[in-house]
Amino acid sequence: MSNPPFGLPPALASLEAVLRNWEAPPPVFIGGHQPSAGKKFLAAALVSVTSAGGWVFHYSGVLFPDSLVPAVTDGGFAVFDNFVWNPVAEGIYEAPGYSMSKDALVRAYATIQGQIGPNTTGKFNPVLQIRYSQSSSSDPNMWTADGNPMWAADPTTLMWQGLSPWQNWTKGQLQTTYVQLRVVHDFTDGLPLLQLFTPVVDQPFLSDSGSSVAISAGGTAITFANLNFLNPPSVTCTALTVNGDTAGSATASAISATGFTGHVFDTIGNDVGGTMNWQAHT
Repeated sequence: MSNPPFGLPPALASLEAVLRNWEAPPPVFIGGHQPSAGKKFLAAALVSVTSAGGWVFHYSGVLFPDSLVPAVTDGGFAVFDNFVWNPVAEGIYEAPGYSMSKDALVRAYATIQGQIGPNTTGKFNPVLQIRYSQSSSSDPNMWTADGNPMWAADPTTLMWQGLSPWQNWTKGQLQTTYVQLRVVHDFTDGLPLLQLFTPVVDQPFLSDSGSSVAISAGGTAITFANLNFLNPPSVTCTALTVNGDTAGSATASAISATGFTGHVFDTIGNDVGGTMNWQAHT
């Protein structure tokens, strides 16, 4: 009896861009585990795995180590007496990469869940690894000038020339345009069941502000000095002076990841301009 044919559940790896302020599906937990509710996602996508070497998909919804040879090669009963007979040395579960719209400060981490296999010794010892674009300026365009896909015109050219090597990772920040995560397990540490792998790419708290900014009647465009916003932040404005009036209010419109338009209104609602303070944050 051999191991079941290799296959992967599309929901085992869920790549999320957890950037706030938009409700989207939470990560999928397999093997009977339920997702946590109430999280705020800016973008979230359930995606299939890019590659998985050394693992076999079990019908119960988990992955377990593959064997080096088919079970039929066993001349005795070892295949029936062991959780995994003659296991491979290593298992790698690689999630698709996440590409940002521009070079920005992001965090990368993952939730990994599993346990040691039945009637085995050792430990569940997953290692999270990362690779990322180190130089957006060296990344070639996806399409050439003639409109042909880059890999068709020059299949030897990598999409991300500045891509770092795979390296061990826990949780941290990096400035990049592209991140990819994977989980690696050395099967000499133990023979595990991999139940959950949820890679996450999000942003730390970001802020920007301005003081005593002159605003023209009808509004003035303001550009953020903080270039790391990947999506529109929350903007709060406070009127300091109001042209032709002793008091008024200030608001922000047309908020984007790069800036907004500031307005100062008098007490009867006319867009008269003046000066204001503003604060932006994620």
